Parts: sequence; structure tokens; C-alpha cells
Amino acid sequence: MQHDPLIRRLLKLQTRDLDAHIKRLRLPFDRAEALREHILALKREQRSREARTRMHQARWLALIRALKYERHKARQSRAYSQTQASKQTQGQDVPNSDAHLARLEAFEIYDAVLERVLADVQGAQRDGTGRLPPAYKTNGDSWVAWVPRHIRERVLAAFAALPPSPKRKTYQPFKPNPNKLGDMVSPSNAQAAQPEGGEEK
Repeated sequence: MQHDPLIRRLLKLQTRDLDAHIKRLRLPFDRAEALREHILALKREQRSREARTRMHQARWLALIRALKYERHKARQSRAYSQTQASKQTQGQDVPNSDAHLARLEAFEIYDAVLERVLADVQGAQRDGTGRLPPAYKTNGDSWVAWVPRHIRERVLAAFAALPPSPKRKTYQPFKPNPNKLGDMVSPSNAQAAQPEGGEEK
């Protein structure tokens, strides 16, 4: 929003200094009061706009943090399966070796999805799509909403087909941690991810 030089200068002043500056302008009383009210209204609008911007930035950062946390958690589990699969290729006797290979493949698919979603979310944040994040619900939209349903179903099917392991809990993809901030921003009209598309330590 563009203002003339006088308005821009007055907007930078504290209220006490504003009153003194307007008084020095020697305007008629009604014009001085109108100018003062105009400046105060612009200040309120500016503060409200800055507060909204800070809130929206915090939501996007929280969303990205939660998504990165899920990626980190999944990669830890993938690393374990990769280690076990590598032992097999080196000729070592690894129990449930086929299961490790299957889990590794499932985690690689999931990792590709998370990478694409992260790129889409960060892109939306940068290009202004996320300047005013829509549809905020404290118990609703999350980074999972950025994944197309058919992609989610493909990943879930890959994990559901994994053989059970007696020593490890089944990994549940697309399950945001309720203790992690970030389930705050939905994609709305932003472009959702379109990538190709267990067990927890």
C-alpha cells in the first residue's frame, strides 16, 4: 500500500510523537483530528496485518517441521531394513531377509512421497500460495492432506502387504504425531504432490 511522504512519516511515529507532529503542522482542528484518526486507523490495520503474517508463517513452519519429523522417523526405519538387506547381499545369514527387502522397498516409496510433499509445501510457502493458509483446524488438516488419495492408498497397501515381524512394531505411514506441531495448514488450491507411489524402530 502506497502513501504520500507525510503519511509514511507519521506512520513511523509513536502516538505521543504523532500528536506533537500534527500540532506543529498548524492544521485546522477538524483536519488535524481527521488526520490523527486516519493515521491511527492505518496503524491498527498495519498491526493486524503483521500479526496475521506472523501467525501464518508460524503455521507453515510448524507444518514443515512435522513433515520433516515424519521423514526422519521413516528414514530411521528404512536405514535398519537397508542394513539388514545389505548383510544378505554380502552373504551373511539374516533372518527374515525377504521381509527386510520388502520393507526397504516400501520405505523407499514412502520416502519419495514425503520428499515430493515437502517440496510442494515449501514451494507453496515461497510463491505466496501459503501467505494466508486456508482451512486451519486444530484437529483437522495436516501435511497428510497434501498427499493425493491414490498415492496414500498405494503406500498404505505396500505397508499392509509386509510380512509381520516378531521383534518390531508395524510402521504406520501418514500418521502425524499429535505431540508435534504442524497439522495446521491444508493445501486448499495449492498443487498437491504427485510422486510415484512397516516397521518402526
